[in-house]
Amino acid sequence: MEPKQQKFSIGYFIVTLIAIFVIQSVFFAPHAENLSYSEFKTLARKGKVSNLTLDKQVITGTLAADGLEGLLAKEKLEELKRRIGTS
Repeated sequence: MEPKQQKFSIGYFIVTLIAIFVIQSVFFAPHAENLSYSEFKTLARKGKVSNLTLDKQVITGTLAADGLEGLLAKEKLEELKRRIGTS
């Protein structure tokens, strides 16, 4: 009796790639956080915001992960740390 040979299927490969992209987009995508305009101005003045993009109604940027103590309210700072997983 011959041992069964498993055939490679391109379908399995495509499904695996799609699964990898979905997992990556859920777990490793940048997370958006809404800040008040006054909080944003404070952070921008202190140099904690980079990659700014100005739109008609929305301002987006990248927030530095360190040195935020004293610049944001304690509740907001704890929420940000919880979302990004730092202590």
